[in-house]
Amino acid sequence: MQKSFLLRFLMLLSLSIFFTKNTFLYAQKIEFGLHAGTGKLYIHEQMVTNVKYTLPTSLAMELKYTPTGKSWGIKLRVTSLQAGMTGENWDFRTKIVNSVFNNEGLNATINTFSTNILLEKQYNICNKLKGGFNIGFGITKENLENYNIYQSSFTRTLQYSNMMLGGILEYAISDNFGLQLQPTLMMQDVGRCLGVVARTIKPQLAGEDVSFFVNLGVNYKLN
Repeated sequence: MQKSFLLRFLMLLSLSIFFTKNTFLYAQKIEFGLHAGTGKLYIHEQMVTNVKYTLPTSLAMELKYTPTGKSWGIKLRVTSLQAGMTGENWDFRTKIVNSVFNNEGLNATINTFSTNILLEKQYNICNKLKGGFNIGFGITKENLENYNIYQSSFTRTLQYSNMMLGGILEYAISDNFGLQLQPTLMMQDVGRCLGVVARTIKPQLAGEDVSFFVNLGVNYKLN
């Protein structure tokens, strides 16, 4: 997980350096953010089954471009979520012990890496305080790894679309630095979520669901 997150960090940092050196974009507003927090994963699954997820660790990096004089900007966000997972495997299609389902309790970790493009709008609340919201779509890679009593493991990897809807509350520390609070609601595997609601497909362990997390971090205006 750390290597993948570091690679994304270096990618965003390289983009930030490129934008600040590009003379065409110099007059525009470029912002870079780092955030961390926690929340609640797979909310519906935890409500209707005995599978439970621990409080997740949420890490996010962002690069935002806003044209001069505009209140709307485009944001590239990379998010990592990781949590523990306990309970019984209720999904008979997900085999966890030597490819044979036997109701053994889950002793798993789950992590997701999401890359999103968001449209974001901010507005002034008072002197140093701004509010805002964002919405967009992206791609998530989900890894579930379960260890049984014999310490052998089962790993399942899924890749699916997601949709994010979030809010922003920013306090200006200085002209360039801001402290941000970002609550975010994420729909995971949008297509399968709609299929489950319409009862055209069956739900699966983890995968399609809704998660909520709140991050706190810093935002830096590069120019």
